[in-house]
Amino acid sequence: MNYYTYTIYFVDGYYYHGYAKYRGKDPLNDGYYGSPVTHKEKWLTTMHWKEITGMYKTLDAVTFAEQEKIRPVFREDLLCLNAACNGLFSKKAAVLGGRISGAKAAESGQILTISSFESCQLGGQRGSTTLMKKKLGLFGMSPEEKQSATEKGAAAQHQQRWMNTHPDFEPFVSTPCGLSHWQKAKGIDKTFRVKL
Repeated sequence: MNYYTYTIYFVDGYYYHGYAKYRGKDPLNDGYYGSPVTHKEKWLTTMHWKEITGMYKTLDAVTFAEQEKIRPVFREDLLCLNAACNGLFSKKAAVLGGRISGAKAAESGQILTISSFESCQLGGQRGSTTLMKKKLGLFGMSPEEKQSATEKGAAAQHQQRWMNTHPDFEPFVSTPCGLSHWQKAKGIDKTFRVKL
């Protein structure tokens, strides 16, 4: 075992999922209880304990396992203290982040305006030009590398299976795109899904 996943449980019902590197000590007593940012005060003010939920050999395996644990709950369950999952943020964290960045922008004298379609288009063109000049992202790949990346991404997506979790409809299972089309046709919000 090189890594492990854990859950921190609080006496008032809140919880937090995470992972850590195994450093030779019993994971229950190694002194590591997570590195939260959004709810850091909770660790200082509320009694809690740690449970080990899995052991893994590779970083890829443990991060995947952590994401699988967090993804279904961090936006839906108010007791989940995880603020983010693989680049996605909980509603609470997104609102808090918006308030903080808005306050900082106001303090620094920056002006927040709603961009027109034309200014957004111009900004996008400038960004694309910069990427082309610096040969970044897709512009830095050969045609073969682009094709390989596209095929790899498509294959990974087609192997995934997601299920509808809306209580008023059957648990339909499909690829991510297939489930999106099915849910859209029935007027179901895309948050009602879970990866299998």
